[in-house]
Amino acid sequence: MPLAPFWRSGSLSALASKAATFMPGLGGFLSPSGSDTATHNILTRTALAAIIGGTASAVGGGKFANGAYTAAMQHLFNEETKKTIRSLSGITRKGVKISVLIDRTEGKNGLGINASAGKLGLDGHAGMAIGAEFYDYGPENGVDWRTGFRDRGASYWDRYADTTDGDSNYVQVQNYVAGKGVNVYEFYVSPSSAIQMNEYWENLYSNFGTYTLTGQQCTTTCIRALQQGGVGVSYGLSPNSLARQLEGVNGVKKYILP
Repeated sequence: MPLAPFWRSGSLSALASKAATFMPGLGGFLSPSGSDTATHNILTRTALAAIIGGTASAVGGGKFANGAYTAAMQHLFNEETKKTIRSLSGITRKGVKISVLIDRTEGKNGLGINASAGKLGLDGHAGMAIGAEFYDYGPENGVDWRTGFRDRGASYWDRYADTTDGDSNYVQVQNYVAGKGVNVYEFYVSPSSAIQMNEYWENLYSNFGTYTLTGQQCTTTCIRALQQGGVGVSYGLSPNSLARQLEGVNGVKKYILP
C-alpha cells in the first residue's frame, strides 16, 4: 500500500540532506563547516544524501533516481560552502556549465594584463566560470619588463568586476567585460569534475603565490583547472593557445560576449 503523499514529496529529500551531514559516528568527516571542502568529502556527503533520498523515495512508492537526484541537489545547495554552491548552482541534467572567457586582443586595446606582453604574443586574458562562480588569475599590480614580468598573484576580472568585496559572480564579470569582444567557450561537465575544478581554484585563491608571464598566469591556471576536471587540454601560455584547444572540446559552444 503506497504511503501518504508526504512520504513521496521533497520532504524526505530535505531530511536526507541533513542526515548525510549528521550520520552518527562519522563526525567531522561529514561536517561541511570549517575548511572541510576536499573533493572526496564533498562527494561522500553528497553521495550519502543521494542514497538516503533515493531509498526514502523508493520506500514511499516513488522512483529511486528522482529521490536521489533531488536529495543530492538539496544537499549541495543547503549544506556546502558558498563557492561550491555558486559553482554548482547552474547544474542541469546535462551537468555543470563551464564558461571560459578569453580576451584574444593581444595588446590591441583589449582587457589584457599589460600591452608590453603583447610583443611576446602573451597579452589578453583568460578566466572561467564554474556554474555561477567566476575565477581567474593575474598580477596584483601589473607587470612589464621593469618588474621582470613578475608580481604577487591575485584574482583579476574577479577582483575588479565587484568592487564591494572583490569576489565577483559570473554575471558581474560578463557585465564588466561586455562589448569588448571577449570570446566565450561553453560546455558541460559532470558535478564531480566541476567540484575538482572548484577545488583547484579554491586552493589557488588561498595562496596566490607569484605571477610570472611564462609560469603561473591566467592561461596556465585555467588549463590546470580544466585538466583537474578531466577536460582534454594541454600546455599553453597564451589565451589564444587555450582558445584553439577549447574549439576541439566535445560539445563546446563558442560565441562573442555582446
